[in-house]
Amino acid sequence: MLPRINPTKSEPIYIQLMNEIKYSIAGGMTEPGELLPSVREMALKLRINPNTVARAYRELEHEGVVITRAGKGVFVSEARRNPDKRRALVEIKNVLDGILVDAFHRGVSVEEVRELLDGRIENLNKTRAK
Repeated sequence: MLPRINPTKSEPIYIQLMNEIKYSIAGGMTEPGELLPSVREMALKLRINPNTVARAYRELEHEGVVITRAGKGVFVSEARRNPDKRRALVEIKNVLDGILVDAFHRGVSVEEVRELLDGRIENLNKTRAK
């Protein structure tokens, strides 16, 4: 797995890396229990600062996406069910609301956003089916 990072994007690189890792897991390209590249290795591959990778890994661990085993590395957490699904849905709704407001201000219609979302869901389903 080699995440795609765009240094010209306004989104911080560590967040881009976090999102790419999450997408890889959700799409089934990275499996639960799988060892992620070391901080140094990932930084070299992506040509970014090791501190940026370390921050992304820390945040992912805080979110429960990965676990760090001393002396062994960073592993994808086993698939887990969110005991507080209602809270997760509220947070996702808030993110979607922000996307819709941003789209409105950029002149993007709700239908265009729906098409983008449908395309991303289709892409995710294709990667999971592989």
